[in-house]
Amino acid sequence: MYMDVKMNKDKEKSSFNLSGLFIISLSGIAMGIYRDGFAALFPLLQKDFDLTRTQLGLHSSLFFFISAFVAMFSGKLIDLKGSKWGMVFGTFF
Repeated sequence: MYMDVKMNKDKEKSSFNLSGLFIISLSGIAMGIYRDGFAALFPLLQKDFDLTRTQLGLHSSLFFFISAFVAMFSGKLIDLKGSKWGMVFGTFF
């Protein structure tokens, strides 16, 4: 009896881990497409908005600096609320 309960809990944990991994992977893919896809449009944006290469390069730099800045504060929130809450909240926002 004890063994059956333990096996059921192990199955539930493994299914959550796979679904969590799937959600995190999809979010990472979406962010990669956004980051790299937007960078692919830089030549068109440069012509249309008369931007310099330096101005376009600032977009990439700011993207990573802002990501790091947000990660510092979201890490503290995840410590307080829990990793499951952080994953759901982070994926939607």
